[in-house]
Amino acid sequence: MYLKVFDFSGKKLKVLPWGYFADGQIKQGVITVNNGIISSIEKTGEADLKVPYYLYPVLADAHLHLNLMDNSELTLPEIMAKLTGHGIMGFRECGDRSEFWKTAREHCSYVKGVFCGNGLYKEGYYGRIAGIAVKDTREALYEISRLYEEGAKFVKVFVTGLVSLKEKGKVGATGFSLEELKKIVDTAHKLGLMVAAHANGPEGIEISIEAGVDTLEHGYYITDELLLKMRDAGTWWVPTVAAIRNQMYREELSPAERENAYYVYKEQLFKVKRAFELGVKLGLGTDSGTSFLAFGEALWEEMELYLKAGIPPGEVIKIAVENNFQMMGISGFSGIRPGNFAKFLGLKIPFGDEV
Repeated sequence: MYLKVFDFSGKKLKVLPWGYFADGQIKQGVITVNNGIISSIEKTGEADLKVPYYLYPVLADAHLHLNLMDNSELTLPEIMAKLTGHGIMGFRECGDRSEFWKTAREHCSYVKGVFCGNGLYKEGYYGRIAGIAVKDTREALYEISRLYEEGAKFVKVFVTGLVSLKEKGKVGATGFSLEELKKIVDTAHKLGLMVAAHANGPEGIEISIEAGVDTLEHGYYITDELLLKMRDAGTWWVPTVAAIRNQMYREELSPAERENAYYVYKEQLFKVKRAFELGVKLGLGTDSGTSFLAFGEALWEEMELYLKAGIPPGEVIKIAVENNFQMMGISGFSGIRPGNFAKFLGLKIPFGDEV
């Protein structure tokens, strides 16, 4: 895949590409840009610049970690370069156990980042990788207030642990009760903060939905019944398919563990298609920041997996653009249409044709 990013910020010109993506399909037309904003799109007309690419809106990664376990191998400028080089102009940072997120936030003006700060997990349960422990609800509510004061834009809660690759069907224990999680969600919502729940397995997923979380992260072993509950509740789902798929290639895992990863991956792929068919609000995120998920590149892997699940190419782009930016609360990036920023990614072959 050959990709080029076009940023016409501050420019005034008329652009004629091979085609541009809008309303789920490739269209023909001349895009007029005034001061970096798309002002109009006409079917025909003279152009100042002919672009031998199909233009698409820039993308967003709805789930990544810039500094997982204080151990990023890349500098912040290097990470941003990898994101922009893959056409990504927005991201949601889903948990940092340190104070690094504050530094990152101050240096993310070009690529639009939304930060939760420290994730929250119940003491004695999973979450230390990207959060801080709380003993009880009182401590959790205190930390939410602190994060709000420090500029966090949403709250990340580790409701359950990870998927077990040693025992098929098992996930890490649920740390918060429904009552505790409801208090966390209510407090966050009163402050205008969305809540993202790391949850796997039917028990943790159901508790998260019933508590009113805004987004479900991962959601391995989700059921059709829970997908329907999510749809009815308006809960977003960020399935992170590549995160489990790539476990299959880790040489340090045993053959049995890699086989279990394959099982979970295939099940997740099927459930992504079911979610789409049922009308669940889908986001698209990668869990980048781990050693087996590269910044930027992983988003295209995830998009290709959505294609493999059976979601049409135009809908995959819509999820990675409109849905993700809407979930993140970032305006001006909802597609190639008048009023939005004139920032595009160019492909030599329409997305989906080469997969």
